[in-house]
Amino acid sequence: MSSGYLDSIANITVSDEIQLAIFCSDGFIIQKESPADHQQYWWDIEFHDNNSTEPVSLPIQDGELPSPTEKTFTKLGYNAGIDQNATGQAHIYISPNTFNLSQSPSVDGRNLADIRTEGLKADKNFNNIDYLRPLSRSIMRELFVAVGGLLDPNLNMTRVIDIPGENTDISMFKDCIAQKNQNPAPITIAECLTIVATGLFLQIHDTPTFWSTGVVNRDTLRAEEPGNSSSQDITFTLN
Repeated sequence: MSSGYLDSIANITVSDEIQLAIFCSDGFIIQKESPADHQQYWWDIEFHDNNSTEPVSLPIQDGELPSPTEKTFTKLGYNAGIDQNATGQAHIYISPNTFNLSQSPSVDGRNLADIRTEGLKADKNFNNIDYLRPLSRSIMRELFVAVGGLLDPNLNMTRVIDIPGENTDISMFKDCIAQKNQNPAPITIAECLTIVATGLFLQIHDTPTFWSTGVVNRDTLRAEEPGNSSSQDITFTLN
């Protein structure tokens, strides 16, 4: 990982202050008609106006789509009009599917601090950063969205995004590499930032560990091409 790339991470502008709530149940999400266009939307109803503290409902996505609760996501409050200013507020919803992923035998769900201290497991593909999937990693991904804030306080557009396009899934190390020099840049994609942060933290046994290919040799902790190790291509659905 080049110093230039790390410099660009350090220079990201973040929100000054965030009122953050993390939800593990979906009672704050409802489907209802919009008074503006009379279309059905999924709404987050737990925001509040910063001045009056009156409740504010903000749309999450089109009501014709499946419930957003199938995946973990972050919703940022914004200024939706008079008495609907929810800027500086952020809600993270943790899907049951995210809990299931972190407990799956196909991934190493140990806390990152434990992996760093105890070392990489010898079995399966747990020397591949894509397979290191504790719950905290999913939460970290959503925190990047929350801390990044909005591009404009009056618009429902986040600075850091989960997925750059409706038909694009960025969930693996190779996806972030493929996105290099593309728009949007990996520096604005939550999963890519999470992979970098995970690799920087995971210095196994406090020994320099090189995740520049997403895979390390268990003995030398040097970067290893995925095709030259026991790692196999996998596809995660990040829920």
